[in-house]
Amino acid sequence: MSTVTSPRLSLSLVACAMLFVACADEATAPPASGTSTLTRDSGIDFSTGAVMKPGNYANSDIFATENGDAGMKLSTGGDTPAISRPITWHRNAGMLPRTFASLAEVPADLPIGYDPVPNTKTHFGFVLETNDGDHIRGWIESASATSVTIQWDRLP
Repeated sequence: MSTVTSPRLSLSLVACAMLFVACADEATAPPASGTSTLTRDSGIDFSTGAVMKPGNYANSDIFATENGDAGMKLSTGGDTPAISRPITWHRNAGMLPRTFASLAEVPADLPIGYDPVPNTKTHFGFVLETNDGDHIRGWIESASATSVTIQWDRLP
């Protein structure tokens, strides 16, 4: 018994396979930049740019928690709640977090360890390491007791 495949069917199968490969490559490219607003217990997955609700150490690269009347605290994700990925909050000579006029002004210095900030303020800047090893530069566009808006871009 022999099998005969029509040329049209073969061509159609090849075209479909090429489309799946092309779509898979496009679907895996992470976003280069964005603006995200976090509220209590939400976070950002920078591999997709999605805001995760709830956001936590396991599903977010950075997530927000309330810190009483002091406002929102931002923490990085990690393997466990006690093991966070590196983040650098840019600081002045007195070790206080610096403020910046825009995201473009935030230095691209890569983080070397976990650097906590108890409460996030408008115009603070940071660089963090993501779950997939990329680095994100972020700038706090606005911060209140209940939300934080972050502008961010992926560093080369």
